[in-house]
Amino acid sequence: MRTKHSALIALLGTLVLAVAACGGPPGADAAQHSDGDALGSYQRARAALGHVVEALGGEARLRGLTSVAYATEGTIFGRGQSASPTSEYEAQPHEARFVYDVAGDRTFTEWETWFRGGLHQHFRRVFDADKGWAHDLARNGLKPVSALDVSLLKVVPAFYPARLQPALLARAALGSASSLRWAGEGDGPPRIGFTDADGFATTLVLDPATWLPTAAERVGSDPVRGDVQNEVRYGDYRAVDGLMAPHTVEVLGAGEVLESWTVSEVSFDAELDGAAFDPPADLELHQPLQWWVPHRLADGVWWLRIWSSGNASYNMLIVEFDDHLAIVEAALSDLLYPAIAPVLASLAPGKPVRWVVPTHYHADHTNGIRAYIANGATAVVAPQMADYVRALAQAQHTLQPNPIADVDVEERLRVFEKRKTLTDGSRTMELYQVGPGPHVDEMVIVHLPEEGILFTSDLFTVPDVGDYRAPSPTLRDFARVLGELDLNVTTIVPGHGRPGTMDDLRDALAGAEAAVD
Repeated sequence: MRTKHSALIALLGTLVLAVAACGGPPGADAAQHSDGDALGSYQRARAALGHVVEALGGEARLRGLTSVAYATEGTIFGRGQSASPTSEYEAQPHEARFVYDVAGDRTFTEWETWFRGGLHQHFRRVFDADKGWAHDLARNGLKPVSALDVSLLKVVPAFYPARLQPALLARAALGSASSLRWAGEGDGPPRIGFTDADGFATTLVLDPATWLPTAAERVGSDPVRGDVQNEVRYGDYRAVDGLMAPHTVEVLGAGEVLESWTVSEVSFDAELDGAAFDPPADLELHQPLQWWVPHRLADGVWWLRIWSSGNASYNMLIVEFDDHLAIVEAALSDLLYPAIAPVLASLAPGKPVRWVVPTHYHADHTNGIRAYIANGATAVVAPQMADYVRALAQAQHTLQPNPIADVDVEERLRVFEKRKTLTDGSRTMELYQVGPGPHVDEMVIVHLPEEGILFTSDLFTVPDVGDYRAPSPTLRDFARVLGELDLNVTTIVPGHGRPGTMDDLRDALAGAEAAVD
């Protein structure tokens, strides 16, 4: 337990540092502007904030705000989720409903979208201070959301939408007045920066004619693009319940539009339906598997839950050879490596990770790969994924240093076209590139023929809790591929969810509604 707790503490510490790095106070530069010192910068920013507050509805109105509710419809552009690293981003329809209980510090979010390959997602999520729950309506399953989940998801607008309303941002700036700094330059629009109570540094870009915010900017780190500016842009302001509210919203990352919304309904200080913040009474709250605890599949083969949060879980396959390990899937973030590495060392002492196999390039399945390459592993990849790893190595970072910036990645790549076998004579691991398919152009599945174990991501999922979704084109294509390959498969380990069998696959294809607890 000591090792596990130490890893958790280390991960939390790293994540806190990373969040801090992703947005130091704009005042670090702003102190050079205006009257040439911090006080002058603050005074100019504070005066500008006064104009913003009045334009939005007045300080008394903002400070007395008790709730915000709005509904949106629009499009998500799937950067890092399209057919290939170089293809046009998939436009995914998106509908959402948000309620923020300001006084109670509670957030309700409901959103529905359809990902590439016919994957339908429909969730309700509640953050209640530092905890919450997530209801998967597509599968009818209920999971808790932990305090760590809440702290991390606050950086994602789609999951923490309270940050998207200018009235709430101005209110937060009033509450963090000492951090205010002037960030405007020359003939550009007025800009003021502040750091909110959660430690997030934000710059508000203002319309000089109306003083209404036109954008909220933050600095972040992107694995492929390096240091980036992320922003939310506002337009079509209208008066609603004594406040000015935007009715168009765009979310941008590194200058690219990632989300575009129209606000169809908005209200302030409406009476809240308290029951909306309570989990459905007819569903049992499923307690997720503990992270970083290996589960044995066969001698020298394990699967590991590396992360789970409300609507998603992520798994890794670990395979032991005579003098090394191979892992399949390095998902989510390099920041998970300090927690996972001790687990790997405990399973096979003295055996380093020689091979890391990503299934496909999608960001949530590859953003942890740099840490393994930096620590000596070689990535076994299909051609498009090889180019993606090269791009990861070239990205220029200062907020979160690139762990493979000085690594000769060509020496750490083994590229294959359709099939690759990794073996030491005693164990065999087969890799099949089975794309293109409905989900992605290149997709690798991993097969252990002697053990009858198959690992796949996104093509098939046995949910941790709830029902199977209606069969998608992606699922049907996966079944076709398995039939053509005619592999010995008794256990299927998915990148999301829990391990299953061929019977589970048949149930999923039939659209079975039997709950899988």
